[in-house]
Amino acid sequence: MSQYRPPVREIPSVLFTTAGWIRGTYHVPQLHGFMDFLGKAGDFLKLTDVTLPHLKKHLAYFGIRRNAVLMIIPDCPEEMLHLPKPLGRVRTLSISFLLESGTVTGDLALEGEIRTSDFLSKENRWIILRDCILGTGGASAAGSESRFPLMLLNVACIIGASEEGFT
Repeated sequence: MSQYRPPVREIPSVLFTTAGWIRGTYHVPQLHGFMDFLGKAGDFLKLTDVTLPHLKKHLAYFGIRRNAVLMIIPDCPEEMLHLPKPLGRVRTLSISFLLESGTVTGDLALEGEIRTSDFLSKENRWIILRDCILGTGGASAAGSESRFPLMLLNVACIIGASEEGFT
């Protein structure tokens, strides 16, 4: 008996995990948004065409524990992600996040007059950041920065946050 598999679109991405950087491709059902796909039930996400840190071979398939993925940098046009559209008035804030592995500064779109702290308290999984600067720490990367147009950040990896220009 064959199992139905919906048509999918491929979302190549770079992931930062608790074990380091991984490059791979998600296979997202055509009718699902990427954020919905990431929030599905289940402990593991499936990737194909995978490169693991410190492993000098290519893997056709890899299952990764969902809570081990700290950030995702999609390597495709944003339109392919089918990200949720804001429903009301939106304000964009520049926010810095402290993570165990460094910092991320980016623009966060918030609907209405919700405070950043309230938004982060009720958000349970992923937030969308635009125009991001990733700063890594450690002796090997002392102060290095990388820029990305879009990043999905796992709320669980955030140690602290501050709005830029907060008074």
